[in-house]
Amino acid sequence: MIIEDICYLLKEDRTPRGVHQKPTVTERMVYCQVRSVGRSEFYQANLAGMNPEYVLKLSDMVEYQGEMTLRFHDEKWKIIRHYMTPDGGVELTIQRSVANAEND
Repeated sequence: MIIEDICYLLKEDRTPRGVHQKPTVTERMVYCQVRSVGRSEFYQANLAGMNPEYVLKLSDMVEYQGEMTLRFHDEKWKIIRHYMTPDGGVELTIQRSVANAEND
């Protein structure tokens, strides 16, 4: 796999600490290959109310630990699907986070 980019997988610790405290977020840097979402996948996801924009391929499925969000090009993205590939990697289909859309 050719490494093209970097993303940061975000893990939130939602352990209750207090009423006004936000969850602690830790991030792990991983290398990825960026791909476009296929036409068929895009339209099927759109019918289900999702808006996939990219597929990020990680070279090793061990790198993905069930995270639901990531940071890519200084924006927060929601992972809407993960797929284990036959070569031992994982593909993450992502869409813009609601927080990013509100800031635009």
